[in-house]
Formats: sequence, C-alpha cells, structure tokens
Amino acid sequence: MIEKECPSCGKKFCTFKSQNQIFCCKECYSNYGRKLYTCACCGKQRIDKKCYSQKYKKWYCSKKCLIKDGSNPITAPYKNLSNTGRWKSWRKKVLRRDNFKCRMCNSKNHLEIHHIKSVKQCILDDDIDYIFDIENGVALCRNCHLLTDSWGYKNR
Repeated sequence: MIEKECPSCGKKFCTFKSQNQIFCCKECYSNYGRKLYTCACCGKQRIDKKCYSQKYKKWYCSKKCLIKDGSNPITAPYKNLSNTGRWKSWRKKVLRRDNFKCRMCNSKNHLEIHHIKSVKQCILDDDIDYIFDIENGVALCRNCHLLTDSWGYKNR
C-alpha cells in the first residue's frame, strides 16, 4: 500500500500501487477542477467546471439570467424590446399575415414569431428598423421554432 494526497481536497489516503487511484473518494473525483460560482444576475450559487459566460467575465446560472442581466454590450440596450408596443404590433401583423398558422406545419398551437435575420444581426448591421419589418418575421409553432438554426442563441 502507498499513501497519496488527493488533488481535490488535499486529504491523505492509502491505496494499492496497482490501482492507480488518484482521488480519495467519488465526490472529490466529480468535483475536481470545479469552483463555486455565484450568478451575476440572481445570486444563485453552484459548483461548476467553468463560467457560463467567460466572454463577459461573469457566471450566469442560465441563459435567461444572462439576457436579463443585459451584460452583452451589443444587445443590452434592446433587452426589453419585446415589451414595447412596436414589437407587439409587429408580432400581430406577422401572425395576421400567416393566418395564425405555423408556416412549416400549419399548426395553430403555441405560435411564436421567428426573426429571419436575427435581432443581434440587425443591431450589428445598424438596421434597427428591419427588426420590425414584417418580411423579417415568420410565424412558427414552438416545435418548428426549435428546429431553426438560430433558436435559443445557437449561432451567437
């Protein structure tokens, strides 16, 4: 038997030379390299291996908190855009144009409006008015919206 020191907690433990055991227990093995992070938005704490948003040097417990915090310098000024009357009017116009049906499967349930050119790209191109252009929106049901390339910030 040989004595080793756990790299996770520093506790000394004994193991057989033939076992190649590095950690003293399963908990130390699963927590190795993890740190305690505090969400920059809601204050929730969690042990994790890396920050959710290393780009902004802050950790967020979810994408919802990242957006809510508004730390993204590009989209921060527009984080409450969907609560404006202009957004709601644009949404109604797109739904009316698409006959309150999903363009992909013709479902009438759980309709959402998908931006063909993303809000972020419109902001980067300095084309804010195109965000509200009816031709830049399409009515999709939740399931079809999930299938789009840019849903849920996939390409950000």
